[in-house]
Amino acid sequence: FAKLCIERRILSAIVSSNRKKHKILNESLSIDGYDDDGVSYTLDSFLSDQTNNPEYRVILNEKEKELILEIKDKLTPFEEQVFDLKVKGFNYKEIAKLLSKDPKSIDNAISRIKKKIKS
Repeated sequence: FAKLCIERRILSAIVSSNRKKHKILNESLSIDGYDDDGVSYTLDSFLSDQTNNPEYRVILNEKEKELILEIKDKLTPFEEQVFDLKVKGFNYKEIAKLLSKDPKSIDNAISRIKKKIKS
């Protein structure tokens, strides 16, 4: 009898877990708690975090575009090509291959771009 009761309780637990009845509650985050790294957070710290704020992200994107345009105004056409590829994540050897140039000329262009950005 005990074996039958245990088997039915196990089956009942499996069926209820597959039901997804409390899925929202099980996957929700506490207002006050700890993240995966063990760092505590509160509702205030969550609300003050601007990284996921859509308004903040739009403003950040606009500032980035303005900065890129400002930098491009100072560059020669060749330096602009190198800059665009560098911003996209290519290293100087990949840029040299794409533009059919010597890697040293790309390295020099990147150095000139850095000097122009600093001034």
